[in-house]
Amino acid sequence: MREHRPPERIAPVKFASIQASFSGTLPVAHFERLKPLLASDSGVVQCQMRGELDEVKRPLLIAHVSADLQLLCQTCLTEMTFQIDHDFTLCVVPDEEQAEQITEYDAVIADDEELSVLPLFEDELILSLPVVAHHAPGECAVAESLLREDDEIEASEKPNPFSVLASLKKSSK
Repeated sequence: MREHRPPERIAPVKFASIQASFSGTLPVAHFERLKPLLASDSGVVQCQMRGELDEVKRPLLIAHVSADLQLLCQTCLTEMTFQIDHDFTLCVVPDEEQAEQITEYDAVIADDEELSVLPLFEDELILSLPVVAHHAPGECAVAESLLREDDEIEASEKPNPFSVLASLKKSSK
């Protein structure tokens, strides 16, 4: 099966008006702003987009992005796979003033000139990343060993730090 690449640019208003669509894959290495946030730039990103007009005839770009990205677990400092499967809708507006009036969608400022598609998907990938990457519970060996150590410390009998005060109290009588 041949992999298709999404177009680099679209005319967003026309794209929405004719209800065009595309789907394709891009290597993770193509996403320059995303790469520094990853442990590895291996893998591919699945991109889909279709255009349509909403009930008041505003042009919409309805998109889906999915990828298995390699992040660095901040607990054990090993690579881990983080899955992204994200839908988003953008409303195409001509200026900042109209963008501020849009409340039900995220706005993208563009006129009928061409709009670069890659940054739209890259923005959504970056926004989908966790603030602190870590393995799922039970999958991180370091986290599990730290939890076991904590349990062992809690289970061991700790001397009462105030026992010295009790002996002082007895000797002062």
